[in-house]
Formats: sequence, C-alpha cells, structure tokens
Amino acid sequence: MSKKSPNFGINAFGIILIVSSISNLLTIVLKQDWYLNELYAHWPAWAAWLRYGFSFFQRILGLTAGFGLLFRKEFGRIIALVIGCFTISTVYWKHPFVSYFLHTHRVMEELTQAGLLNTKVSLGTMTMIAMITNCLLDIGFCLFLIYFLTRPAVVSIFKRKDS
Repeated sequence: MSKKSPNFGINAFGIILIVSSISNLLTIVLKQDWYLNELYAHWPAWAAWLRYGFSFFQRILGLTAGFGLLFRKEFGRIIALVIGCFTISTVYWKHPFVSYFLHTHRVMEELTQAGLLNTKVSLGTMTMIAMITNCLLDIGFCLFLIYFLTRPAVVSIFKRKDS
C-alpha cells in the first residue's frame, strides 16, 4: 500500500488561508467604523488602531502564506507556521471577552427585536460560549496547521521545490 501524497492538505490549507484572509480583509475594510467604534470602543484609540493595522497586516501575511503554499514555496510554509504560532500565543488578544460581550449584546438585541430570539440564556453565557468556541476553533486549526506543515513528507515537498 503506497503512502498518500500530502498535496491535498497543502492545497486545502492554502485555499483556507486565502479565502479566510480575503473575507477578513473585506470585513475590516468595509466595516472599519464598526471595528474601531464598537468592537474595540473600550480600548484607547491608539490601541484600537494598532489592533486594526495589525489585523490588516496579518491578513496580507495570510494571503502570502496561502499563495506560497499553493506554489510550494518554503517562505509560504514558514509564514503559515509563524501565523499559527502567533495566533495560538495571542488568541485572547484576538478574542477579548469585552469585544465579544459588546458584539453578542448587539446581536441578541437585534434578534430579540425581530422576534427571532426568545431565550432565557444570559448575555454573559452566550458571550462566553461564543468566545470559547472561537478560541478553540482558532487554536485547533493552528495546531493542525503546525502539525501538518512540519511533517517530514510535507517539509520535503517544499525543500525539493525550493532547491
């Protein structure tokens, strides 16, 4: 029985990074006011702008990594690994409770006014569930990305391509 080629996984991660980076770029560019004046309104203005700029930069890195993976470039693999490690180590900065609380409050208010939400679940509980879910998804995705991109069979594809 022959070993399966890791090419499908490399392509999948590349496409996921590209699509999620474009989606997030569009969100932060088209909803800049919401991002700065609602989601991070509790931060000092300089910190919210720093977070905004860094989010933009990280999406550009995500695009670079995604295309690098698709073209089997070592720099794409390295950037993807750096993004994965950085995301895991700063996941709470990416998903602070207060930002989730503000966003969850607005969403629950809109759903209640529209008659689409009739629940006894507290705002704090919904916020915590949303924050923990997003943190676990980010951490899980990044751990799998790091694991996959450091496998010897994957590393050898990039080393061969760059030599």
